[in-house]
Order: sequence, then structure tokens, then C-alpha cells
Amino acid sequence: MTTPAQMSSAPETPGAAAMQPPEFRSGRCVHYDLPEKPDHEDLLHLQAFLSNNSAAAVVISAAQLRRADTLLLQLLLAAKRDWAARKVSFTVVDIPEAVVAALPLLGLRPEMIGLRVSQ
Repeated sequence: MTTPAQMSSAPETPGAAAMQPPEFRSGRCVHYDLPEKPDHEDLLHLQAFLSNNSAAAVVISAAQLRRADTLLLQLLLAAKRDWAARKVSFTVVDIPEAVVAALPLLGLRPEMIGLRVSQ
């Protein structure tokens, strides 16, 4: 089960604040935590969250995510495109390296799903 939407606050992980988008640090966005292994119900919750917050800047934390589910990635891809078309910030943060490594196998680049890539 996922955490309900909440207005953002500073991340608790030391040093993580520097990796977060400005909207997250300032509290001007909504935040959603993905579960470790999203199931159908989790994806419905995420879809409802996105629908209910379509005008807001969104930060999705993937810190707990352990599996690159294709339906989840499709949902993130569609949401990223929608938010970009409306010029609203949509960012995925804290995604594990194992999940990032699987993205090219599915034909995705990290920025396509809103993943903030560190330089």
C-alpha cells in the first residue's frame, strides 16, 4: 500500500536535499512514495493521485522501488509527457540503480519518466 499524497517537506536522508528539485525543497509540490513492488491496486492509487493533482508540481520518490514494472513505467512516461506539455514540473527521485539499469532494456531513458539524472 502506498503513502497518501502529501505536501512536500525536506527529505530526511542526509545530503539528499541537494538532489531534490527546487519545488520539493520549497514545499510547492505534492509528493508520492512508490512501494517496493507496486501491484495493480498501487498503480490505481498512483493514477488517482496523478489525476487529483494534475495542476501541481509532482515529485515521486522511488526509493523503495525494487522492480521495474512495465505498467508503472508506462504510467510514469504518460504522466511525464502530460506534465511537460502543460509546463508543470514532474520529477522521479531516489530510484535505485538496478531499476535505472533496466530502463534501456525497455527502450526508455531516465529523463523520459521524469528521473532527475545527477551530473
